[in-house]
Amino acid sequence: MSELILDAADDWAALRREYISLRHKDKDSTGPTVGHVAGEPELPDSLAWPTDSHDRPMQHLMTLDLAALPRVGLDLPASGRLVFFLDEEYAEPSILFFDDPAALRPRAYPESFRWVPDARIDLVAATEPCWPEGDHPYLARFPKGHFDGVPREDPPEPLLVADHRIGGYTGVGVQYDFDCAPDSTLPEGLGAEAENLPILLAQLDYDPDAGMGWGDCGNAHWSISRPDLAARRFDAAEFSWSCH
Repeated sequence: MSELILDAADDWAALRREYISLRHKDKDSTGPTVGHVAGEPELPDSLAWPTDSHDRPMQHLMTLDLAALPRVGLDLPASGRLVFFLDEEYAEPSILFFDDPAALRPRAYPESFRWVPDARIDLVAATEPCWPEGDHPYLARFPKGHFDGVPREDPPEPLLVADHRIGGYTGVGVQYDFDCAPDSTLPEGLGAEAENLPILLAQLDYDPDAGMGWGDCGNAHWSISRPDLAARRFDAAEFSWSCH
């Protein structure tokens, strides 16, 4: 292997990151339950159910138990709960962070919710490798063809549905590729565009069993700036859809 390819292989290895893959728990699953999609959330008694700008109850998409998640380069709190809500019609999201799970209680959907909520599906987690693809800004500093001939580890085969993930480079886009930073670590030598990329907090995939039937196919992304993640301002996360 030439010296140039060896150098490129080192560059490629430096771009490797891990993300947390979330899968539906079944009889063959191992490891702890790390959260759930659909079903009822747990909220403090003093907190009203989140509503959209039209004062309609939002859908509960996912709850994560941060203490149970495997650790990757994403600077998440070591404990607590993240609870994801969404109003699909107006694409209005809400993320709630609770640092004291003992203060949370199961909360039934409001009677004014517009359809019968889907049943809870527990999640298990595993870490998987990922790399940037296409025109990701992390690749802009390398000349075209720089990684030609570099041996590459095959990424895991994506699921056809319910391919949920936390952190990492974004998975397969439906309408477009959504470029995010994969974790809290900044590689050396990045330009301003790459340094200012928001971090991918969560990608939720088409999952009709959990009430996420977004068109024929789609995924949703929550991203967060480095300062907001460091300050635990999860309510400042940005939301986008890639679907058809």
